[in-house]
Amino acid sequence: MGHKKYPFQRVIYETASAGTNTLKDDRIESGYLYCYQRVAVLNKTNPFTRSRVIVSGAGLDFISSEQHNPNADVLYWDDVPLYVSEGNQLQAELTGCSASDELFMYVTGWLQRSLEVE
Repeated sequence: MGHKKYPFQRVIYETASAGTNTLKDDRIESGYLYCYQRVAVLNKTNPFTRSRVIVSGAGLDFISSEQHNPNADVLYWDDVPLYVSEGNQLQAELTGCSASDELFMYVTGWLQRSLEVE
């Protein structure tokens, strides 16, 4: 029996404080698995030092991708599927931002119930 996949897409927005800022998607609920098919990071206002796409959970961080010296108003896409299980959270860490920068993380993918739940 197949597991139904539910598509999603979201935009996470934050006005920056100076330094490092972390954009966070929702923490994955118990019983679910998310597949992020595309993740994009954008600082609409200024160039900055570094962006990282991170899966955070259980005291460990897994860095999925990193971009050095991103330009302002340019989308940096990570389009390798990223599977995130319950209790974990997808984050984008943007370093070297200026106060009041407009920061965005765009995510698209699907979610399904974990095999153990059914």
